[in-house]
Amino acid sequence: FTLNGFSFLAVVVALALMHRPQVIRPTRTVSAWSSLVEGVKFAAGHAESRAILLLATVHTIFGMPFLMLMPVFAKDVYHGSAGDLGALLAAMGGGAVVGALITARLGGVARKGLIILGMEVAFAIALFVFALIPDRLPAMFALAVVGFWMVSFFAIANTALQILSHEEVRGRVMALWTVASWGVSPVGSLWAGALAARVGAQEVTALGAV
Repeated sequence: FTLNGFSFLAVVVALALMHRPQVIRPTRTVSAWSSLVEGVKFAAGHAESRAILLLATVHTIFGMPFLMLMPVFAKDVYHGSAGDLGALLAAMGGGAVVGALITARLGGVARKGLIILGMEVAFAIALFVFALIPDRLPAMFALAVVGFWMVSFFAIANTALQILSHEEVRGRVMALWTVASWGVSPVGSLWAGALAARVGAQEVTALGAV
């Protein structure tokens, strides 16, 4: 955890090295609630932004609960220990790093909407395959693919949403993105945990992928 904390220094340094022209905007006296409503109205009325936020919400509620169930996979499905859990998460992290590096080179690619949809379909297929694997080692390879497509989807969707948003509402739209991509995760954990206690982690993960 200490090393992870120090790793964020790289982000601080990267931000410090950015030199952007200063933008002076007129002071607004709109209330916080009115400002929030403006952001919601823009996102709801803009077809592409609305689609990305909806897709991210579905992804978070149904696709992400497998992370919460990983200890169950390690202990009950693969009959392993904390070390096996670490290996599973490390495999997914390795795939995520590769996905992030490759996605960083797709900045200027056209038809981002189609790419976002394709990445989400690939993530769902990889997650479904992982859910059906009964052994730890092949499951690690599947998790690497899951991590690859998961990070790729989030990176491209996040970038596209920022580009699509008008400058004056971009911050508020990205706040909605945070809710869609992380804020609704307790909803997914609730349904997945409750159902996994009755039918099993593999079945719930496969259902979420579908």
